[in-house]
Amino acid sequence: MSLLIVVVAVVLLAFTMLPLFMTFQGSRLGAEKSINYLIAANLVTTQLEALRARPFKELEEYIFGYRGLQRPTIDTVNGPFETRPETPDIIEKGIFKTGEVSFDRYTFLAYFPQPNPSPNHPDHWLLRQRIRVRCDVLWKEPVTGGSARDVRVTVSTMVHNESFNPLPGQVATERR
Repeated sequence: MSLLIVVVAVVLLAFTMLPLFMTFQGSRLGAEKSINYLIAANLVTTQLEALRARPFKELEEYIFGYRGLQRPTIDTVNGPFETRPETPDIIEKGIFKTGEVSFDRYTFLAYFPQPNPSPNHPDHWLLRQRIRVRCDVLWKEPVTGGSARDVRVTVSTMVHNESFNPLPGQVATERR
């Protein structure tokens, strides 16, 4: 009889402990997921701050498609400066790795509010005084019992030409 009581006690203990152990596993997965989002946020922030610290002319060079002594790949006055669909100006695959997770960072630069301001627009020069910088960080997050899922963090910021001082009332307007 005492052996039967011990077996029943062990079975009851196993049934009560199983959810507790499953909670630990869920907590661990949640912590890993949070760490991945923190890494992505850090990668986005460092890229945006590094680009915001550069002179406006350097950012325009990314839009024009040349670096250093290379010739521009597009007409620097008439454009078109952006394609549809938009392509990244800076591609960094595998920028950070942790465990099984590898992070990729894509940075897009475009004039704002119009990615391709018309040279015929009376405010063409004004429309080219702000640049939108968008940074995407992508990674594949492992999922228990299935294939990895794609995760993306996207953040944008605006950079204004530091050497441009408009006259009072002179504002770039969006052409509709």
